[in-house]
Amino acid sequence: HGSELFWLRRSPVLRWGVNQPDAVCFVTESMRDELSHLLSVKALVYTPNGVDMQTFFPGEAARVPQFLAVGNFRNEKGFDVLMRAFRRVRQRFADVRLIMVGDGLGREAVEDLAREIGIGTHVEFRGSCQRDEVAKLMRESRVFVMSSRSEGQPKVLLEAVACGTPVVVTDVGGCRAMAEGKGIVVPPEDWHALADAMETALSDEEAWTRWREACLDSTPELDWGRSTQILG
Repeated sequence: HGSELFWLRRSPVLRWGVNQPDAVCFVTESMRDELSHLLSVKALVYTPNGVDMQTFFPGEAARVPQFLAVGNFRNEKGFDVLMRAFRRVRQRFADVRLIMVGDGLGREAVEDLAREIGIGTHVEFRGSCQRDEVAKLMRESRVFVMSSRSEGQPKVLLEAVACGTPVVVTDVGGCRAMAEGKGIVVPPEDWHALADAMETALSDEEAWTRWREACLDSTPELDWGRSTQILG
């Protein structure tokens, strides 16, 4: 996955360990060239993520003016960047909220930052949630947002698309390939670009509808059955 690649670049010991098996599985084709350079295993096996379509499926309910972010609270997720972007969005859209799902050692620092920059009452930190609850939040949120510094093929992004939810994501790992046509892709670390994209996703109804239709059209490709056929 993306986080493993992040550490693989930095650790000779980890590279040695990962070189011991006969094969290494990876989740997105965007990783193949770098893995080929870093590793000397006999085989690199593309094993894409899939989605449980019994849980993550589109809904017909009206969307509420909120962004949803899901992930472990670690540096690679860029939630500090997201807080700064959302602060600017709030200046233009007074009724919008941000829902944060997940936990981790960095959560307290992100909560502190939200309070320090004046958005603490507009960001809801839900902690860890059951999959059914996450799927419900995806179906009711206007936009799924991902501010990551590093990713592979984030399963949560596939799940958001499967729920018919347009996305705003950073251009890391396989995110561009997954999100193109279904939302906006921005450079990592650039909270200004992230804020611009979030504002567009709120204000451009025609574009939002087009992205939603693209999400709905792609759902058959996301099912775990297809992924296991690729692996087979």
